[in-house]
Amino acid sequence: MTEQISIASSTEFEKELAALARMVTHARQCAQDLGITMPAYCLDVALAAILEEMEMHGVDLRKGEMKTDSGIPAYYN
Repeated sequence: MTEQISIASSTEFEKELAALARMVTHARQCAQDLGITMPAYCLDVALAAILEEMEMHGVDLRKGEMKTDSGIPAYYN
């Protein structure tokens, strides 16, 4: 699915992707804490897809980066 993002909404789109990455990171950590491995794995896959989407849209993934236990960046703006 490809959609065009206007320059005016680009920053908002990036913020929404970062917020989604934070939510998935939190849910993944909760799943790991509960010891439910399959949901944690699925959330890892979802997080990787979000990060890939951010890269495709030119989001600087190093900006505001904090590493999680698995080495996947979590973004806090």
